[in-house]
Formats: sequence, structure tokens, C-alpha cells
Amino acid sequence: MAFDPVKSLSKARHEFGEHGGVNMSIEASTTFTVLDPDVMPNIFQGELGPESQHIGSGGCYLYGRHFNPTVYVLGRYVAAIESTESGYACASGMAAISSSIMQCCSPGDGPTGCI
Repeated sequence: MAFDPVKSLSKARHEFGEHGGVNMSIEASTTFTVLDPDVMPNIFQGELGPESQHIGSGGCYLYGRHFNPTVYVLGRYVAAIESTESGYACASGMAAISSSIMQCCSPGDGPTGCI
């Protein structure tokens, strides 16, 4: 069966714009508010994220380098196209390479111990 990107994307959850637009708004912010400061450690440790429904967390976005709404949706759409469980978008090629290598390393590994 031939690859059909339109069919793959149709399986992804569609995000609407902040003010009711049919396309998601592009988020230009790099910093976000968290209404309950007690949840910040949970957000940094990955226990709470954009899909969390924690009341008062403000959406669980902290800083644009970690993730923001626009990049998060991009990762989900790429995952849908690639038929994978999840996707992660990086700001640069080097960030993607280092993230991939760091996933193979264990704590205490030397610079080349995991390659």
C-alpha cells in the first residue's frame, strides 16, 4: 500500500487557533506562566506535560527550549506522518543529534562510552 501523508495526518488530533482560527496559532513566547509554583518540579522532571490535566498548572509549558505549544504539535504531526507513537522536534540538527546520543547513554558514561 502506498504511503498517504494526508491519511496519516487525518489521524492526528487537530489543534484550533487560540481565537477560534481553523489553524493552530503560532506561539512566539519563550517563557510561560505556571499558576501553581508547587508543580514546577513535576514539570521539570517530566511528570507533568502538555497532555496533563493538572488544575492550575497553566498548560505545563515552562520555557521554549524544552517545548512550547507550536513545537509540541509539530512533533505530534510528524509522529502521525511517520506512524510512530510520538515525535520530538528540536531547534537544530545538533540538538537532534545530541538528544539521540544522550538517550543511548547511562549516568556516568564518558563522552564516548555510549557510542
